[in-house]
Amino acid sequence: KAKVTMNATMQTITCRSLLLAEKRLLSFFSRRSFRTARRWNPPFASKMTTSPSTLKPPTTGIPPLKMNQSGTIATDTSARSLSSNAVTHPVVPLDGTIDFATADLYDDYMEKARVSTETNWKHYGGQTKFLGQATTVKCFEDNSRLKELAFSKPPPSSSDETTTMTPHVLVVDAGGSRRCAVMGDWIAQTASDNGWAGVIIYGCVRDVSILSQIQDLGIMALGSTPRKSTRRGEGQVNLPVELGKGLVIHPGDYVFCDSDGILVLNPKVYRAATGLQQLM
Repeated sequence: KAKVTMNATMQTITCRSLLLAEKRLLSFFSRRSFRTARRWNPPFASKMTTSPSTLKPPTTGIPPLKMNQSGTIATDTSARSLSSNAVTHPVVPLDGTIDFATADLYDDYMEKARVSTETNWKHYGGQTKFLGQATTVKCFEDNSRLKELAFSKPPPSSSDETTTMTPHVLVVDAGGSRRCAVMGDWIAQTASDNGWAGVIIYGCVRDVSILSQIQDLGIMALGSTPRKSTRRGEGQVNLPVELGKGLVIHPGDYVFCDSDGILVLNPKVYRAATGLQQLM
């Protein structure tokens, strides 16, 4: 009797183990099917009304070929051309409204793009992503020229900018000095009020808690200090400036700034790559 009872118990345990294993396998494949469908087509997963176990991977979404009356394949002119002379660079109209990422821009332009190798850039303004055409300032512990530009309107758009108005960014080479700040809340707020999209300072700023509240202005700098700079009327404008190790910015260059850093494109490079002369 003991042997028979033991055999029956073992059979019961074995059956329960098999049932449990089967249930786990079904649960695993159901979750995997659900995740696969969500990864292939997020809207498809978000609108599901059936059980995950009944899901099937969606189709690839490739439309069927259409034939003309002559028997040739009809081409879709709205699709991107795959020929060797197709435009492969991103279309980023510099109107300040198009989302972008400097990492993606670098992947598309590679050696044609210039990037900052300084690792100490910090965001201080209300905007952490901004772009625009560069107006350059070269000064050292004297913010006279920066103040003059911030208190004036940005330069007018060039004659070939017919469809959009390009924002402008003040690019300040303050020599990397950390002994004093060349911009505080007063100059920054005035620059924002006058229509500047951003300020890049190879140096320091101050009034940090207020700078972050200026919502329409992007500000990048190396650091902050309470000490203000002097005003002796020194400095130069509209000349090539160097921000750190090898990043040279010329007046009129297009500057893109986000959390990854600073990327610069020559206007001619951008126009030649995109073929959108009317936007630049």
